[in-house]
Amino acid sequence: MLSILSLLIVIGLAVSAGISNAGQSRSAAGDSTDWKKRLYAEGVSFYATGNEPFWSLRVNRDGTMSFDKMSEFTISTGVARVSKAMDADVKRLDAESGSGSLSVSIYRQECTDDMSGDKFSFRVEVNAVPSGSGSAATYSGCGRYIQDMSLDGKWILKKIGTDDISATAYGDKIPFLEIDVNEMRVSGIAGCNRINGPLIQEEGYMRFDRMASTLMACPEEMREADILKGINSTTQYKIENDMLILSNPDNTTLIYQRASEVETGSTGTQSPEQLEGTWVLESTKGNPVNAEGYMKGKPRLIFFTADKKYSGSNGCNNLMGKYEADTVRISFGPAGLTKMACPGNYEQEFVHNLNSADRWKIEGERLKIYDGQTELMVFVKN
Repeated sequence: MLSILSLLIVIGLAVSAGISNAGQSRSAAGDSTDWKKRLYAEGVSFYATGNEPFWSLRVNRDGTMSFDKMSEFTISTGVARVSKAMDADVKRLDAESGSGSLSVSIYRQECTDDMSGDKFSFRVEVNAVPSGSGSAATYSGCGRYIQDMSLDGKWILKKIGTDDISATAYGDKIPFLEIDVNEMRVSGIAGCNRINGPLIQEEGYMRFDRMASTLMACPEEMREADILKGINSTTQYKIENDMLILSNPDNTTLIYQRASEVETGSTGTQSPEQLEGTWVLESTKGNPVNAEGYMKGKPRLIFFTADKKYSGSNGCNNLMGKYEADTVRISFGPAGLTKMACPGNYEQEFVHNLNSADRWKIEGERLKIYDGQTELMVFVKN
């Protein structure tokens, strides 16, 4: 029994050491935020790993490659020659150097790591010939692209095609995109409606997938139809001088500019976890509220940050739904409401303010909800 245990320990140490030599970790296969940021900072655009024998591959943004077979050899190459199969979704990279040659085939095909169980979007085969050995070997495994971390953050619309936008058409609510690279999601405003959905991005390719939108009718001068058409037709992007240029093979569709800290309202100190708990409405658009003005007392919101859900009351009916928030931005999903008939219009006003909210800030015991630069509601922690 002791000899078997010792053997397992040796194997475990060897695996850890071998992967570490390649600058990777088996536990990182799930792609934590820190792991992705580290690889992006090191210039990696694509990585792959395989088992039995353990190996790792890095394809860098400058086109060079590095292949490491645990404790045996490493091949680092210059810029690879890229080719694509005409009849299949396969990309091939070929390169050589003094340390050997590599021929890498990347197949767009779901691949499961047979050790960790993690799922990848690409199956990878590497044909490696170390210098001096003269013998080639083929290694199979799984890989994925590293998301472009420079996309993260808020982007303000500047052009629709070649036309500058008319800022007067939007007031203080100019269309924008808020990209969360870690979650690979995007939210924002297109004209007057809020949008959100998944983002697909890899190596210059981008698609906004299954975008959802609120359904308000927008004035024609907002050109929302053109903005949505540009978003939905985007397949390529590039970032130049803090400008995000969205395009497809036919034309440039939209141009956004990276928002400054002033425009995002960023303080660098807030955390979405601070929203946790119950908040009671204190004022609406600068006007104090009192319990006597509501059928069932002051409206309130209760945040459940672990599940990104909210509940509460609008002063008459109970409500619940989902929300998204980062250190600055916030958006509330459609509210499910009980069906009691309510006097006046305060219920509609409260729900409208939730639907319009796009920014939050906590000052002491107060939670402030904004639409652009307009303060919609102020709540007090209960």
